[in-house]
Amino acid sequence: MRIVEARPERVVELEPLYAALHEQHRAVDPQIPGVPMRDTDGAWPRRRANYEQGAREPGAFLLLAIEDGDPVGYAMVRERAASEGWATSEICAELESIAVLPSHRGRGIGSRLLEAVHERLRERGIRELYVEVLATNEAAERFYARHGLIRWTVTLLGRVPEPPDAPS
Repeated sequence: MRIVEARPERVVELEPLYAALHEQHRAVDPQIPGVPMRDTDGAWPRRRANYEQGAREPGAFLLLAIEDGDPVGYAMVRERAASEGWATSEICAELESIAVLPSHRGRGIGSRLLEAVHERLRERGIRELYVEVLATNEAAERFYARHGLIRWTVTLLGRVPEPPDAPS
């Protein structure tokens, strides 16, 4: 297994990997009232467009874990501005996604991808890495904690309530 940096044109190859990630998200879905998860067929075109756009941004990169010529994992990273309230580097990074095929999990591929992300960020002088994790994805949170990331902010999501009925 080897880790390679991929051009944006290879985003199309991520579909089965993203499908596995999306299914993992479905398994730990916090089930927000009124905000159901999309099925994978509805989610992939949106994610693909996001990755294709993001992979072309300055400083962004896509890493693929390749085994026997096929991608078995990936990491998508984008740059973002410094935190306003914390003394971070002027440029930080966001790990938008990391995914490994279910058949290849537990073999250290995710860790190798994250280590390769860290290596590239060090080369660029970027010292901070953000990643969002579903609040109910305890396994992902443990994975990132093993790599030195800690819970920092919490994002809340819910539907905007309908206005109350007007008095008659």
